Parts: sequence; C-alpha cells; structure tokens
Amino acid sequence: MAGVGSVDGVIPLPLTQVTWPNSHPLAGQRGVVNAFAIRREEGVLLVDTGVGEGNPRTDEVFQPQRQSLTEALQEHGISLGDVFAVVHGHLHFDHCGNDCLFPNIPIYVQRREWEVAREGYVSLLDWVDFDGADYRQLDGIAEIVPGVRVLPTPGHTVGHQAVVIDTPIGSVVLAGQVPYDVAEWRYVRQARALSADSDGASGDREAYLASVLALIDIEPRRVWFTHDDEPWDRD
Repeated sequence: MAGVGSVDGVIPLPLTQVTWPNSHPLAGQRGVVNAFAIRREEGVLLVDTGVGEGNPRTDEVFQPQRQSLTEALQEHGISLGDVFAVVHGHLHFDHCGNDCLFPNIPIYVQRREWEVAREGYVSLLDWVDFDGADYRQLDGIAEIVPGVRVLPTPGHTVGHQAVVIDTPIGSVVLAGQVPYDVAEWRYVRQARALSADSDGASGDREAYLASVLALIDIEPRRVWFTHDDEPWDRD
C-alpha cells in the first residue's frame, strides 16, 4: 500500500491485525484495522486511532497485533503534534483506542454515536474518558475544514459517518465500515442490494444499504475502507 494515497492526500495507516471472535460474521479470520492521515494546509487530519492497550479482555478476545500510532505516523514524516483534529467513523473499540494521545484536540463524532457509546456498547469508556478529551458532537453533515466533510452513514452503528474529501482527482471517500470492504462495495454498486452475508447484518441492514447507496451515488473517484488493505478506484 505504500504510496497509494499520495495522489489523493490520504495516507493509510494499517495499525492493527485482529482475529474476529465467534460472534463476528468473519469469525476466526484475521483482519486489518486501518486509520488514515489526511494532509491539509492546516496540518494532518486523522481518521480513527486504532486499538488501544491495557484492556485484558480485548487482548484475549481479539488477539490484536499492533503497530504504534506514533511510529506509523513517523514513517510518513508526521508527528503527533501535526494532527489538528481527529474524526471517528464510529466508536467501536478498534477505532478509538489511542484517542488519549490527542488531549485538547477536537475529536469529531456524530451526536447519536457518542450517546450510544456512553450507554456502554462495544466501546471502552476508559479509552474516550481522558484528561483533555475534546469530543465535538455533530448533527448530520458537517464540514471539518474546507474540502473535507463528514456524511452520516448509519447501519453498522446508529451514528456511523463517512469522510468525503474534495481532491484534484475527484471525490475521495473514507467509508469506514459502511460498506465493509472493496468486495462489498463492488457488489452493492452492481446489484443495488446487499448480499446475504453482508456485514450489514451486524447492524441495521436497511439503513446500511441506504448509506452505501448514498456513497455510491456521490460517484467517488476512490474509496478507502477501515478493514481492507486496498482502496477501490473507479477507473
């Protein structure tokens, strides 16, 4: 994947490999968990922060093999101090585990996602409750900086959101987990429907499909996924 993101300003950061547990649609398989760094004039906008440390239950169930977020950024000449904001697609444990590295930095989530996370679903509250935590709760579409906006894409979770970036090659989408990967994107793009084994089954299938179709109808040039090694390119 090295260098793939240079044209669109997106740098994929494959931070973690996990083993999906029996309760997951991909039970027993190993999967990647990506974060993404987006270079902007303001600095670096970070999308997700990977799996954190210090939770024995998470380590036992998911067997994460981690790369340090600090080191992953440094490989691209980026320091933690270059990050001016963080965006979360959603707040499951594998996406917000290193938020504590960014005290007093705006962290953008949909309001409904924050509310449900606080009710105690898969998120680990000690990973989002830290000194200096600055979570900005959004209600719908919002522009983070000029040319970068978030779009609600519920389905996997009630407050899931995608990131849409205006670039010289066209719109680039960081889809997060709606859809799950390149294969599912291609299937829905052709069939305008979900397959029987879609990851959308783990959430609201109707909302999931509507969200994927909304992203498809943007006609993006490139789409990145949280749990896939490669992006989809229109050409």
